[in-house]
Amino acid sequence: MTKKEGLKSGRRQAVRTLWIAAVAVPCLLAAGCVSYDYLPPGSDAGRQCIATCATAKQTCEAGKAQTTAMERNTCQMSENNRLTQCLTGAGDDKAKKKCRENARDCSYVFASGFSCSTDYDRCYTDCGGLIVPRE
Repeated sequence: MTKKEGLKSGRRQAVRTLWIAAVAVPCLLAAGCVSYDYLPPGSDAGRQCIATCATAKQTCEAGKAQTTAMERNTCQMSENNRLTQCLTGAGDDKAKKKCRENARDCSYVFASGFSCSTDYDRCYTDCGGLIVPRE
């Protein structure tokens, strides 16, 4: 592993650790992390309706994954351009090192604005299903 790869790996681990500390741990400690039971409707029409909800959720998730991939690609291209400009303007090895250290890791870019689960839950209940918090 090169020194550059080691720095990137270290940054990724730091971001992952920060995410766990900022999101996962408080969620586990707080009562805000609730799991749910999905109770389907009794009628065949209601269950058929729920099947369309599941299909719509799969389509939404696929769109979210595609948008995430495009946003990561855009981020990486932008970051490559920024790094190239920084390295071109860097006068010495110390300045070039600084350019590389400040490089953004685009693997943590995710699509925002998608609420596939929220939409699914609404559809599920509109079809007559119940969503009950598990205790």
